[in-house]
Amino acid sequence: LGRNVAIASYAISIQPHPARALEYARAVLFGRKSSDVDSQPDFVRGVRKTDIKRTAESLIKPHRAGTGVVRGAG
Repeated sequence: LGRNVAIASYAISIQPHPARALEYARAVLFGRKSSDVDSQPDFVRGVRKTDIKRTAESLIKPHRAGTGVVRGAG
């Protein structure tokens, strides 16, 4: 479900011509191919639970202390 929501959200966000043009420009500026914009849904479809779990485990270190700031709305 989450994967489908991400794909749909991305597709909807770049429907307007200026938004799509901006995505193409971002791709080029960040050294990606402009075709990556159109293949984004295929890339997201290829992500599996094990990929997310592996990434989370590499980023989240429960044995390390952390600090954060909680701010109210506004």
